[in-house]
Amino acid sequence: SGDRTMSTLFTNNIASQNGTSIAVQSGHAITGDAGAISVPGQVVQTVSTSNETTYSTTSSTFVQLGETLSITPKFATSKIYVQCYFVGRHTGGDYAFACGIGRGTANNNLTIQQEFTRHASYRSGSDNISQSHMTVAMLDSPNTTSARHYGLMFHIHSSQGGTTQLTPNVGNSNGDDSFFLMLQEIAQ
Repeated sequence: SGDRTMSTLFTNNIASQNGTSIAVQSGHAITGDAGAISVPGQVVQTVSTSNETTYSTTSSTFVQLGETLSITPKFATSKIYVQCYFVGRHTGGDYAFACGIGRGTANNNLTIQQEFTRHASYRSGSDNISQSHMTVAMLDSPNTTSARHYGLMFHIHSSQGGTTQLTPNVGNSNGDDSFFLMLQEIAQ
């Protein structure tokens, strides 16, 4: 039944002869390397990290707390969806810290991109400690195919003083609080 050798087709455009769609036979698929086939709105790649390490600061200006996560966009036009879940605690009263998401070209050189201030916190009895379980997210347009790092940044409100901690409850028998950071490249 004939020679079925593999061949390579070089073209710049594929168009339907009739109508506006091109059909792929049932049971067949178009494949390629990750990011080789892009559809606007499609998730091109996802990276994530988590840990249960405690980080703290007494800074009154935004500083990085915790790990950063790197992503190298396949397309310069892509958006990067950043989502982070964490527990924050402040020893200095209610609403005494602000957090944000930073972006940089390497770990430990983040610049604040999105601020989320004065989170709803609850006070733990009369010990002047407030704690929040939070999820923050942003959609970024880095306009590059070079690696970008994302991470959480915090500061205390200077009028409150005290210390802000990220993931403060570790090593307890009821389960540890965790830090989770996810980046998704979204094709445009």
